[in-house]
Amino acid sequence: MQNNKRCPLSSPLFIICIEYLSHYIQSNKHIKGISLEPDEEIKQSLFSDDATYFLNDSSDSFNNLIESLTLFGMASSLKLNKSQCTVLRERHNVTWHDVEPLPNG
Repeated sequence: MQNNKRCPLSSPLFIICIEYLSHYIQSNKHIKGISLEPDEEIKQSLFSDDATYFLNDSSDSFNNLIESLTLFGMASSLKLNKSQCTVLRERHNVTWHDVEPLPNG
């Protein structure tokens, strides 16, 4: 029988740290999200240990997000798993003909 005990504080500490990162990104004026309404924008969606970031088409926003995540990683010893990261760019006037079909499987 294998003993897989973890520190009982690891999950709550992770949640507190991710909450701080989320608040920092949401309040960072140099990271621009996608506008849904005239005065409402979305920048991120978090679930468990997964994060999705919605940025406008500005390379400044992307670079500021990467800088923020890098600094957070240096402070927390957490880092992005780059093999599980995908960047999708916002495009205006997208039609169904512009969307590539999803691969099967």
